[in-house]
Amino acid sequence: MPEDFKHQTPVLRVVFPENTFFDTASSDIVPSARPIVAAMAEMLQGDVPDVAMFVAGHTDSRGAEDYNHNLSIRRARAVAQALRDAGANGPDIWSVGFGESLPLYENSNAINMSYNRRVEFLFAARLEAVANWLKDQQDLACSDSANDARIRCLESLKLVKKTYLVEPVERRVMVAPSMVKTITEKPKRSQIVINLTQHSFVVKHPEL
Repeated sequence: MPEDFKHQTPVLRVVFPENTFFDTASSDIVPSARPIVAAMAEMLQGDVPDVAMFVAGHTDSRGAEDYNHNLSIRRARAVAQALRDAGANGPDIWSVGFGESLPLYENSNAINMSYNRRVEFLFAARLEAVANWLKDQQDLACSDSANDARIRCLESLKLVKKTYLVEPVERRVMVAPSMVKTITEKPKRSQIVINLTQHSFVVKHPEL
């Protein structure tokens, strides 16, 4: 954690391969993923203390960078919203897409690319703990590639986007036994900006 936080705050990271939730080039959640979403929503609604949850989408390097970035954003949003729809309305849930910027392996073959396409869930008692971890995660880029492959992998990231927006997912509340509505009031924090180059993050508050 940053120096102004006096206590260490652990971050739990859970990683699923892309095909757990999505078909190729799609941001529609596949039916077989619904039990996973339901189980996670139930866990988040259980006896869990206050927690911030981030859903991060990642792609391989096939296709244009902008396409990959936008696809990862849509996928992260889809999973985060599915958790809300499944009843996870207690914790803060945030979504972010990193596109092709943080591969685990060099994008040199189908197997490596399948590992790079993934959805990650990050949990912590404070959102700042996850944001702090996200800004430093470039240290993980290409970390599973060895020797020359890792150097080539890191070289490929020089021109990749470095600043990313983390967005909150609105809660839904029950106002009557048969009526659910989306909260329309402004969230306490409107956005988090992650800068991988400067190893920094900024929590932006909504304008009053």
